[in-house]
Amino acid sequence: MNLFGRLPAFQLFVILLVPACTPVADPHQGGLFGYSPELYEQRIQEREARLAQTQSQGQAEQARTADLQQDIAASGEELQRLKKEMDTITVELMQTREALKRTEVQSAEAEKKLAELQADLQELSRTSWKTEKQLDQGDIAAKEKEVDALRKQLNALMEEAELLGRL
Repeated sequence: MNLFGRLPAFQLFVILLVPACTPVADPHQGGLFGYSPELYEQRIQEREARLAQTQSQGQAEQARTADLQQDIAASGEELQRLKKEMDTITVELMQTREALKRTEVQSAEAEKKLAELQADLQELSRTSWKTEKQLDQGDIAAKEKEVDALRKQLNALMEEAELLGRL
């Protein structure tokens, strides 16, 4: 066979051989002549760099997760403290309301007693006035004793009214 008859087959062989000789980093793709150890090392270094970056991101996320868990725990403790404080305040509020009700009842009773004492005072004042009128008509010594007794009673009632008025 002559060289020219084989030329198209030779050209076909060269065309197929040239891509096989291009240097690549992956030995599975490089073929016999295209494998380059330098590109392979570069590929390994790139993968190791990506692995280190991924591990670093993982550690950062773990640290962030730990921080968030601490925040959650602290928030839970604060919530429990606030609940206890709210319970204490609620109990104090109930006790204060009960004391207020008792004070209102005592105040109403004191006002009633004060009104009674004031009525007694008015009655004693009328009686005292009548007694003084009768002094002109009869036994002055007996009447003076009665007036003194009534004044003592009046003073006692005035003091009691004053004490009740302070409540």
